[in-house]
Amino acid sequence: MSMAPPRRSSCPPAVVLLGALISSCLGAGQHTPLPSGLLDDLVVMAEGRLKPFATLAREEAGRIFAYRRYGAQPPAETYLDIVLSPAEWLDRKCLVPDRRARAVFAAEALAPREVLEDWDRRVAALHAMQRGDESSRADFQRARAELENLWSRIGGLYTRADAIRGAASSLRFLPDVSAPEGEWLTEEGARAAAARGAAALTPGIEAFSALERAYGKRDATEYAKAAQALKAAQRTLAAEHGCAILPAPMVTCERLYYAVDFRVTGLALFAAAALVFLLAGLRPRTAYRRAANGLYALGALWTAWIVGGHTAIAGRLPLKNLHEVFLVVLFFVPIIGLVLRAAFRDRLYLGVAALLTAVGFTGSLFLPPEGYAISPPVAILHSPWREVHILTIMLSYAILLVAFGLHAGCVAATLAAPRGPGSRALLAERLHRDAVLTVGWGFFFLTVGIATGAAWANSSWGRYWGWDPKEVWATVAWLVYALFLHLRVFFNPRREVLAAVNAVGFAAILFTYFGVSYLLAGLHAYR
Repeated sequence: MSMAPPRRSSCPPAVVLLGALISSCLGAGQHTPLPSGLLDDLVVMAEGRLKPFATLAREEAGRIFAYRRYGAQPPAETYLDIVLSPAEWLDRKCLVPDRRARAVFAAEALAPREVLEDWDRRVAALHAMQRGDESSRADFQRARAELENLWSRIGGLYTRADAIRGAASSLRFLPDVSAPEGEWLTEEGARAAAARGAAALTPGIEAFSALERAYGKRDATEYAKAAQALKAAQRTLAAEHGCAILPAPMVTCERLYYAVDFRVTGLALFAAAALVFLLAGLRPRTAYRRAANGLYALGALWTAWIVGGHTAIAGRLPLKNLHEVFLVVLFFVPIIGLVLRAAFRDRLYLGVAALLTAVGFTGSLFLPPEGYAISPPVAILHSPWREVHILTIMLSYAILLVAFGLHAGCVAATLAAPRGPGSRALLAERLHRDAVLTVGWGFFFLTVGIATGAAWANSSWGRYWGWDPKEVWATVAWLVYALFLHLRVFFNPRREVLAAVNAVGFAAILFTYFGVSYLLAGLHAYR
């Protein structure tokens, strides 16, 4: 994409700072290319967290365009284009409405300004009705209800349009020397602080001016010097005034973490491992076994990287919301497979765990992507009980997932060999035995998880039990698995009966995890 250099009179320095990052989008022959990537590791403050600008660009471009690509540009370059010239983007048909929003606007693509002006016009009409003497209370209430219904239909579209409008003005790029506890300043705030006497901000502000001049002249040498000067100004402010700033190793770690889609990579590794384990079972060969074990080991290391990388970047375990704890479940499942492999000396359990983890990663692709963005947790989650409760519950869910998978395999083997002492019948009996044992361990950790959750509730809300939907459905799942163990110990029914009860229990787990979060309002709706 070819773009003209911004004019000094219409483009603020904060925008020009990031303008050169769009150099990879500029057409050849019209401008001299500027060095790309020089500011990718520029530290910025967004969503209450310090992060590299490369991460911010990825997250914001995804949010604005509903995690779709805009044209042929990578999402990060698209966002940089928006930061460079937000006024132009406000009039560009760049937003694709979903089905519900399309019914409101009757358009396949919308300019952000259209969405913003339409909403502002509707709000102004409602305010006029509220002030007018001729409108009755009933008319006003009806109009307000219609506006609330409209918001539920186009709210996401309005939010994305507003993000384009405020892209250049919301960026925080310089530490606030008067508040070293973590506050950062926008371009306007930095200039205002400098005017009040904060002379330490002057080098950073001057770096903006240098970047503006270099970008306008397409002077690669001066641009590189200004970019380095800006980053040096950040480090100097942090060192002299005790301001928080990301060290270079953490910037590198975060850029590596987001270099590839960790969900797609995890799905590919475990799907391949499950397939090769199947081939090794059908055609026992050393090469297949080694390949399957290697893929499984890579997958297990990948899940460890997902959890470990998140922990290093955020400074906490990934236990904030439904998306993060789902990654913890997918970390536990391969470990459980390894434990079963060591306990029963059979690679079959690695194949089952690989298949279940691949299914889990597939499911993670359907969760809203913005839920994976790393940000500080809400205040209620700051508790010493958080790690104990959530990790225990997620471990129980992972164990019960494996138990469900084992019983599913048991049913499949039973259907393949309903009678007789054949190898498939023996396999079904063994899977049933191990599924029962696994349910027992899952029930134990589920019990501990519910108990620690009650202790956390008492410390946070002053009561152990409050009939919150999450509490109720966790108890429903607990009762189903208690019934499972009761039947097994005292009645020892047929395998199919216990498999059915196991399936009901796991369905209750799924509803506790997903259904309550999305369908029922409660105190645990940390999505």
